[in-house]
Amino acid sequence: MKYSRIPVQVRWYKPEERGRKIPPPGPRYFATIQKLNPINELDSWSIVLDGLQNTGYQGRALMSFISDQAPAEDFRTGESVLLFEGRWPVAEARVLEPVHTQA
Repeated sequence: MKYSRIPVQVRWYKPEERGRKIPPPGPRYFATIQKLNPINELDSWSIVLDGLQNTGYQGRALMSFISDQAPAEDFRTGESVLLFEGRWPVAEARVLEPVHTQA
């Protein structure tokens, strides 16, 4: 099985942005992501953020896909994704470095 650990910077939405009252404490957080400009609505993936460290509504973590069928190599430096809890986006994560794939 291959897996990718993608370094990301996270900006959590505040309550007035329909976000969380407080960011999750970490160090592990599960969510569904979708690119900001998805090709189709079915282009969503389940992820885990490992090593999540938040300072206020900003954080950093390593993002990994739950499915090894996910297109991890499609995520480029500087690209952003939305993190969802249910139907609502609660954060944006921006890719900081190229994808590191391990076997």
